[in-house]
Amino acid sequence: MATIPLLNGGESVGVAETRSPASGSVNLGRFSSGMTSQLSGAAQGFRRQGDSLQGPQMDPNQGQGMANGIRGLARGVGDFSNVMLQLANKKAEAKNYSDVTAARNQMLQIEGEFDQWRLQNPDPEGWESKWGEMSASARGRVTETKGLSPAAIERIGQEFEDFNVRQTINVGTMAVKGHVAKARSAVDANILRAVDAGDLDSVRREVQMAQTQGWMYEDDAVRTIMQAEDAIEAKTLKMLDNKKETALLNGDIESAKAAVSAMPIREDERALEMAVITNRHEYKRTVEDAEDMIALDPEAAARELEGERFAGLRASDRSALQNMAYRSISEDRTATLTGIKDDIKLGAVRSPADLMGRDDFRSLSERQQVEIQEYFKAGAQNDVSEFLTLKRSLSSYNPANDPRGAEKEQIETLIALRFDGDKAEELFTDLTERAEGRGAPMSASDRVVSDVFSSLQKRYDNGEIGNFKVTGDKITEQTDKDGVTFYTVADPTGEVAGKSPWLSANTPQGRKIELSESDILRLKSGKTSAGDVYDDQKAKNAAFGRFLSVQEQVDQKVKAGELIESDDIIGEVNRLLGGEIEGAFETRAQSDRGGNSLPSGPAGISNGLFNPVDASDFIKNYQIGF
Repeated sequence: MATIPLLNGGESVGVAETRSPASGSVNLGRFSSGMTSQLSGAAQGFRRQGDSLQGPQMDPNQGQGMANGIRGLARGVGDFSNVMLQLANKKAEAKNYSDVTAARNQMLQIEGEFDQWRLQNPDPEGWESKWGEMSASARGRVTETKGLSPAAIERIGQEFEDFNVRQTINVGTMAVKGHVAKARSAVDANILRAVDAGDLDSVRREVQMAQTQGWMYEDDAVRTIMQAEDAIEAKTLKMLDNKKETALLNGDIESAKAAVSAMPIREDERALEMAVITNRHEYKRTVEDAEDMIALDPEAAARELEGERFAGLRASDRSALQNMAYRSISEDRTATLTGIKDDIKLGAVRSPADLMGRDDFRSLSERQQVEIQEYFKAGAQNDVSEFLTLKRSLSSYNPANDPRGAEKEQIETLIALRFDGDKAEELFTDLTERAEGRGAPMSASDRVVSDVFSSLQKRYDNGEIGNFKVTGDKITEQTDKDGVTFYTVADPTGEVAGKSPWLSANTPQGRKIELSESDILRLKSGKTSAGDVYDDQKAKNAAFGRFLSVQEQVDQKVKAGELIESDDIIGEVNRLLGGEIEGAFETRAQSDRGGNSLPSGPAGISNGLFNPVDASDFIKNYQIGF
């Protein structure tokens, strides 16, 4: 009988070694290897057993080998079950960890939601109740999530309780702090109101109550009371000082002294204030006396301000009062001048003797007396060139440079006696605006242009731009066929013809001139000498046309920035007056009233489509409104 070999030489089948996997993982490779080894050993034993059955003999130990193989297989299967159990446990642990972490994040989210609500609701009164509502709602949301294991539910529940307790304490603490801050704000507001009212006792009561309640520390309380004392004292002092100043302005020295007596200051400071009050009151009385004198008699006031009576005034105050007096004198003389002018226009003044017999006439300056006599003889001239020159010069008037009003008086006299109607009104308006500081300041180029044209005006007045001066011995009075009187001067190229003593036919002998009404009166009075000078208004208008054309061209170039420096402006004026002015003038004359250029030939000569324009017509067209 064949012998049944024993497994492993008769030794028991070895069990595959199992070890705990590192870091919580199972070594499936080693487990599978051990298991395979045990199964392979058992199979080998069975094969051997089959082979022995073929022999006639049976080993008495053949059952033992099979038993050992079966036992080894059982042990391998048991180790596999243990590994699978470990895997299930690890999976459960991982899910629990994830669920707990998610719950913690939800708790943080709930905390953030509450903080956001608290910022939107700064009143701490409802904070605790609001947190109670939010935590109760959140509990179910956190702990009742589907799929939680019992272990996770327990852990989450414990952590939520800890979170809720901690957060409830925090909210309560914040609410207390909020209430304290709110109470402190109310205390501070009450203190401010008490300080504003000057009630120091109320300040002290508020501070004591806040300190008792724990809303204010001792150092803060002391500092608050000291600041309140200083503020109330300063406020009281300011109020009393205002009362003092008001009383002094009203001349009430007793009320001013009473205000000083009530001031919270030292006695030496109070004595000084009393002395200052007395001196200021007396000084103010002196100034008021001067002002009253100026109002009643500015000329007497001007004299007194130069003497000892007002020697105690400060130099600046005395100068200001003197300027006031002289301005008043000027204003009075201007008003007197205007009144006399109105009497002349109304016929109340019939002769120079009537003027001389008036007291108001004698109160005028010598220059004004001469001017009003000239006005009596000839009236307002309303001279266009004089108007434009004066209007330009008014743009440079600066009241700061005329503190006594002397320049203003001269301008007012000139306007009143040389112009009537719209011209006078326009000039007076310009002067008023400049005197009140409402006129636009002159630029540097404007001042240069003004100076240049002031010089040009003098050249025009002297007949240098176009001679319009005629002596009386050259003037002849004639009468036309209709009996109309006209005046001529000798001119062989003139339009007035007469019979020559040596020729039988009539030949040109003279040129018509135009005289102003005042010049006609002078000429007819017989009280003038043959050498007296008269203005030919026709020639004067032509000269003025040339002057105006130069002015217009220079102004345009200055505004365009082509002329800036004074030398360039003067050079351009001289260039225009030196030979090119005629063409420029006639070109301007060939323009329509809307400023559109009209056809003309070289150098402004008419091409036959238009007749040459007379200078007087040009002036009428150019000076709209005259």
